[in-house]
Amino acid sequence: MTKQIPTYSALDSADVAKLESSIDDAIRAAESEEIDTPHNIEIPAALDLIGIGDSVYRQIRAALKSGKRHLMFYGPPGTGKTSLAEHVAGVLSDDYKLVTGSADWTSQDLIGGYLPTGTGGIKFVPGVLLANFDRPLIIDELNRCDIDKVIDPLFTVISGQPTML
Repeated sequence: MTKQIPTYSALDSADVAKLESSIDDAIRAAESEEIDTPHNIEIPAALDLIGIGDSVYRQIRAALKSGKRHLMFYGPPGTGKTSLAEHVAGVLSDDYKLVTGSADWTSQDLIGGYLPTGTGGIKFVPGVLLANFDRPLIIDELNRCDIDKVIDPLFTVISGQPTML
């Protein structure tokens, strides 16, 4: 069966094939009874979110079951991405945080950094990501953030790599 996956001009045919294979593998893993992981969280369809297909929920379940901790929802404005993110976060935890990205953000706002204490010293002040690392964090409108100042360091941190701020 051929999957219909949106492609973008930045992807060549090898990237598209790799993406299709990755999605197929994740869905198969999620539907397999042989996999025993602590990520068997059921994300039920939200009855108040009209128009979000079963395939979206299947992909979310597959990602969580395969151990993914970071999800990114994308699509046109007004399609329910934020509501879906709040639904998923609410299923995962009673305590989640929703923030809205801004063009004014820096890596210090998002990840954290050292600030003067006023007594001649400095101290590390966690940004919104590190301050909420123990619960689901929804960053709405991430596309508003400057790629070089915010998004690149964010992807470095959530991929588990060290970064210099």
